[in-house]
Amino acid sequence: MILALIKAQCISLFRDRMAMLMSFALPCVMFTVFAVIFGNGGSGGDGSSKLKVIVLDQDSTRSSERLVDALQKMDNLEVIVQNETDNAGASEANNGPDDSRMKAATAVRGGKASAAVILQKGLEKSMGEFGQNDRAAIELIYDPANPLAEQMLSGVLQASAFTSSPDVLMEKGLEQFRSLGGPFSPLQETATVALKAMLGNQSNPTASGATTTPSAADTPSDEIETATEPVSNGFSMANGIVRIESHSARDIVQSADAGRLQITSSNMISYYAAGISVMFVMFSMSGAASSLLEHEERGTLERLLSGRMTIAHLLVSHWIFYVALGVVQMGLMFLFASAVFGLDLWHMETLIGAGVMALVSSMASAAFIMMVATLVKSRKQLEGLSSLVILSMSAIGGSMMPRFMMPTFLVKLSSVTFNAWSMDGFLKVFWYNTPNQSILASIVPEVSVILTMSALFLTISFKAAQRWAVR
Repeated sequence: MILALIKAQCISLFRDRMAMLMSFALPCVMFTVFAVIFGNGGSGGDGSSKLKVIVLDQDSTRSSERLVDALQKMDNLEVIVQNETDNAGASEANNGPDDSRMKAATAVRGGKASAAVILQKGLEKSMGEFGQNDRAAIELIYDPANPLAEQMLSGVLQASAFTSSPDVLMEKGLEQFRSLGGPFSPLQETATVALKAMLGNQSNPTASGATTTPSAADTPSDEIETATEPVSNGFSMANGIVRIESHSARDIVQSADAGRLQITSSNMISYYAAGISVMFVMFSMSGAASSLLEHEERGTLERLLSGRMTIAHLLVSHWIFYVALGVVQMGLMFLFASAVFGLDLWHMETLIGAGVMALVSSMASAAFIMMVATLVKSRKQLEGLSSLVILSMSAIGGSMMPRFMMPTFLVKLSSVTFNAWSMDGFLKVFWYNTPNQSILASIVPEVSVILTMSALFLTISFKAAQRWAVR
C-alpha cells in the first residue's frame, strides 16, 4: 500500500513536467544567481561595479594632482573631478565659502555618487607628518548605506598618497633627519636634490623635462622646519601618510539645512525598508493568484464566464484586489517600522511619496503575478515558476543585497526588473532625499517605468487568458 501511494505521487509529479522542472531548477538557478553576485561570475565575470567617486582638489599642488591622477587610473573607481571654480558664482550668491564641498555632499546624499574625496588646502605640506591631528587632511564624505566604500577608499587614498608623491615623503624624512642630525654638506644636498627630482619624475612620467636639474627654489634646505611636536599616534588608515577625515553625507547636509523641515534620519532602517517591502508583497500576491487557476481546476470558471461576466471582468477584479492587498501590506509594514524601529515617515511629502510608490509597485506586482498565472496551466506550475522568478528578481533587483556588491553586467540586467525600479523609488523617498529637490519630482522616472511595465504585464495577461473564453 505504501509503495502504491508513493508510485501515485511520482506519477502525479511526472505528469506535470513544468512543475517538475521548476521544482528541480529552482535550487540550481538560485545557486547560479548568488554565485554570480558573490563570485563575480567566475573567470568570465567583469568584476564588481565601479565605485563612483567625486574628487575636489582644493590644494592644487603637484602632489594633489598626482593623487587625483592615481585615483583616475584605478579600474574599480569612476572618478568625477569637480572643479571648485565652477561654483564660484553660486557660492557668492549663497554667502557660503564652501559651496563646492556642499555640492559634493549633496550629490552623495542624493545617491548620485558613492563617496566624495576633498583634498584640503595644505595637503602637500602635511604629508608624512604622522600623528599630528591638526594638519590638513583628505575629507572623505561617504554614504552610510555603502559601508564598504568608506573602508576601501581610506586604504586606497593612503596607498595612492604613498605611491604618487615619493619625493615629498623623502623630503619629509630628510627634514626629520636634519632636525636631529644637523644640516647636510653641499655634496649631500646635491645628491638629495637629484634623488628628489628622480622620484618626482617617476611618480609623474608624463611630465616634460624629466632630466631637467631642479632650480634652487626646489632645494629642500629652503623649506627646513624644526619638528616641535612628538608623534602621538602611530600609522593608521585615518592618520597615516595623509590624515583622513570621514563624514557622513547625511550629517553634512542635515547640519547645513537644520532650519528646514526635512527628513533627517540617518537610521539604516529607512534604507532596508525599501528593499524588503516589494519582495514580500510579490510573495503574498503569488499565493493569492492561485485563485485564478483554482476556478479552472474546480470547473467554476466556465460557469462564471457563461453568464454576463467576461474575461476582462474576471482579470480586472482580481487585479484590483491584489493591488489593494499590496498597498495595505506595505502600509502596515511601514507603520510597524516607524513605531518599532523609528522609520522617519511622518512628513507630508514622505507620506505622499511612499503612498505613490506603494500604489504603483502594487500595480506592477499584481500585473506581473497575473501574467504568470495566466501563462501557466496548474497551481503547481504557478508555485514553482513564481518562486523561481520572484527570488531571482529580488536577488538581482537589490532586495536581498545591495547592488553595489554585484558585477557590472548584473547591475545593468537589473534594470529590466520592475522591482529594481520600485526599490530605487522607495530609496529616493526614504534615503536619497535632498533638501533642494522635491521627493515627488525625483520619483517621476521610476513611476513612469513601473506604470509602463504594469501596462505591458496586463496586456500579456489579457492575451494569455483568452484560452479560458467560452466559445
